[in-house]
Amino acid sequence: KTRQPLAEIAVHVPTDAAREGLERHKALVLEELNVKNLRFVTDKDELSSVTVDVNWRVAGPLLRDKTGAVRKLLQTSPPADLADRVRAGESVTLDVGGGALELPADVFTLKTVGATDRETVEEKDTVVALATALSDELILEGRARDLVRVIQTSRKNADLDLADTIELGLELPDDLRAAVEAHRGYIQEETLATGLNFEALGDGAYAETFKVEGVEVTVSLRKVSS
Repeated sequence: KTRQPLAEIAVHVPTDAAREGLERHKALVLEELNVKNLRFVTDKDELSSVTVDVNWRVAGPLLRDKTGAVRKLLQTSPPADLADRVRAGESVTLDVGGGALELPADVFTLKTVGATDRETVEEKDTVVALATALSDELILEGRARDLVRVIQTSRKNADLDLADTIELGLELPDDLRAAVEAHRGYIQEETLATGLNFEALGDGAYAETFKVEGVEVTVSLRKVSS
């Protein structure tokens, strides 16, 4: 979920200018991606490896009886610079069956493989690896952000102005209550709540029930002032 904060994004960029640009806009990158830290990596192999395969349907007419030999070569000992040549759009000469076979770059496919706890993408020698492991602290923060979303929806449905402050009541299970207790200040600041109680407000307060992470949460709120 985009509201779920993550610990880190690790980046390899091909030039100093690209790195300087990211460093200059680091705060914006972290805010837009909802990530806590941006880390630069010099060796892109730290973040991912690239495997090379062949689009066999396209390559079939070119390979003919050498299909098996090419498949075996790619699985066992492909040329060290194969991925770089394919990425550069250069033709590739393979030594198969005792002879040289030249193939255009467009018959090959590249696949970036990252660590199991990261989501990795590579494009034009830039590698971005987003950490996907969630700590207890990150999970609580993600839940707090989800609660802010439904409270803001309640504010809108109650026809409150953006500047209106409110009293806020939340009826919710213990795991979501833990998120509120850990991020009470953030929730109140984002929703302009002067007070936050773990019970219904009653007495004519606006109330609405939502599903958050599959469980019911009832939000009740009352305008304090404009």
